[in-house]
Amino acid sequence: MAVLVEWTNKHTVIMRMIDSIDGAEVVEAILTFSGDARFDDIRGLIYDWSAYRFVPGRIDIADIEQMAEIIRAVSKSNRNVRQAVVLMDGTIEHRGAFFSMFEVLTADVPWQTGSFDTLEQALAWLGMDHS
Repeated sequence: MAVLVEWTNKHTVIMRMIDSIDGAEVVEAILTFSGDARFDDIRGLIYDWSAYRFVPGRIDIADIEQMAEIIRAVSKSNRNVRQAVVLMDGTIEHRGAFFSMFEVLTADVPWQTGSFDTLEQALAWLGMDHS
């Protein structure tokens, strides 16, 4: 169980949710990368949920609300970010539910937001390949 954070050389952060992490782990990762001095220069942020293994109760609406609150706060210091969400495995019936809640809760953020089935699609939307 882990949240892996990768800083690319193209001003993008890729946050990968692996296995059945809980909401506190995701919140901690967001707080860590948003507090990094490099955050002020990023232009792309990808939340990659494709390797997340859904377990009921590990992440709930309160966690999504906290994630959105942090993003609203940090968007004030860097208004030029495009954020992409790579959705959970297609076999999970409600895989877009987290994204839908997050999107509604961050509607007032000045960032563009999109959802994608693969990391490659998200990277293409940001105008980059994975390097």
